[in-house]
Amino acid sequence: MRVRNCTVCSHLFELPGGTICPECRRSPAVQQTQIWAFLQENGGHGTVEEIATATGIPKSAVVALVSSSWFHDDKGGEGI
Repeated sequence: MRVRNCTVCSHLFELPGGTICPECRRSPAVQQTQIWAFLQENGGHGTVEEIATATGIPKSAVVALVSSSWFHDDKGGEGI
């Protein structure tokens, strides 16, 4: 069994699973950061499927988080 430390909480978790443990991956703040990083690395573009596959975040959570005001600027437009 291969394990690694989570980059967020430092707890050990079993691979595969990226660099963030399943517990932290469920955290909305961590998920927002992961989605933001993905979009930044991809010119602000990506499908729900691409984001979910790359980050390990469930598609339903990707849709909910991207639809939230966190990804929009304060003038009501898209933040990315």
